[in-house]
Amino acid sequence: MPDELPKGARRVALLDVETTGLDPENDAIIELCLKHVSLGSDGSVLGHSRLYSWCEDPGVPLAPDIIRLTGLRDEDLKGQMIDDKAVMAILSRCDLVVAHNAGFDINFLDKRLPDASHLPWACSLAEIDWTALGYPCRKLEHLVLEHGGFYDAHRATSDVWALFQLLQSQVRERGGDPAAESKTYFGALLASSDAGCVRVRAHGLPFDDKAFVKQRGYSWDAMKRVWFKDMPMADYLAEKAIFADAGHPEPTGTMLDAVSRYRV
Repeated sequence: MPDELPKGARRVALLDVETTGLDPENDAIIELCLKHVSLGSDGSVLGHSRLYSWCEDPGVPLAPDIIRLTGLRDEDLKGQMIDDKAVMAILSRCDLVVAHNAGFDINFLDKRLPDASHLPWACSLAEIDWTALGYPCRKLEHLVLEHGGFYDAHRATSDVWALFQLLQSQVRERGGDPAAESKTYFGALLASSDAGCVRVRAHGLPFDDKAFVKQRGYSWDAMKRVWFKDMPMADYLAEKAIFADAGHPEPTGTMLDAVSRYRV
């Protein structure tokens, strides 16, 4: 990993966690993996570190479904502990944290490491338009397979390595002309992170009209009980016009940057 970077270059941390469950308030991290990557301004890889990984004993037996999903067993974790200082030492050097489904990982990391709660994040699941590129399944293992790779999913180490291999690949439309390839997926992710987004929320939408928002790519926020979608600012006015034409209440929009996007 180079200590001095060219002008415009950035350091990012690829991160993945495995946990005892889905609730960051009651569940715990049992495996954490990081990889430090230096990127040129166009998203090209200038250098990268080895994988750094830690396991931790949650103090309670793992549920059978977690054992099946991760392959980790109670005896694998016995007496193990994540080195929080080492994790923060890596993260503090980076300009951006990247995960595939950042909305999940960020909640567990912020709870465990409050000093990391100011860091900007980008999500390779949400911020790259895989559907428009012809990849309807956004799961990491499927995307890696579509790009000529294969790996055993659902261990933090293998997920981070696979994500690194995927993001350094050149952006290509499925079945498209390889000669048309230009920037890497890393480059696309940096551009998305820099641009920010508008979180559009469809308030007051009748339940019977959920097909309208689902067709437009909205997701249901069960906590706030509202349909939402992130989009570029340039698309927000057109989105409001579409709602008006359909006779629906005008959706609200909130500008989000890379620090706030996965924390609201």
